[in-house]
Amino acid sequence: MQSVAIISLFCPQIALANNQDFTSPISNLNISETSCKLSEKKQPIHLTQRRGETGCWTLIHSVGGIVHESVLVINGSQGKMLTTYFNPNINRTDYVEQTMRLENSSRGILILGYNPVYPNTNRRHPTYFADNFLLQRRPSGQVVIGTCDDAGRCSPVDVEDCPL
Repeated sequence: MQSVAIISLFCPQIALANNQDFTSPISNLNISETSCKLSEKKQPIHLTQRRGETGCWTLIHSVGGIVHESVLVINGSQGKMLTTYFNPNINRTDYVEQTMRLENSSRGILILGYNPVYPNTNRRHPTYFADNFLLQRRPSGQVVIGTCDDAGRCSPVDVEDCPL
């Protein structure tokens, strides 16, 4: 396991390289690095995967101060993500499962969420918007990760390998 720098973004946008605007294919948000403050911390993470390999990560981000803890399992270019969070609409912990797809882009790896449903059902979750992540490894070796959901709510993301 290799330690790399993870950039936590304390801003409402995902930071991108070269101060260029990027339009998300999911939410059409203009996302720019210029309004973001970056804070660096060290964490273990494996970003590279060969076709057919399985990877598992714990992702933590927040929406409006509500922390979302997710387990993302990817096999090749597709996978599932199970998210646990406090749902203020029902005043208790809630769970959502999403289908996830990895795509390469000129800006990094996109991990796009689809079809948020109640776990182990096909029943659509009525209030949860799909999560979309952008991962970049910059020329310096730093890794940048952020998320914006389909409603345009963005957050920095902490990433860890899944526990054994």
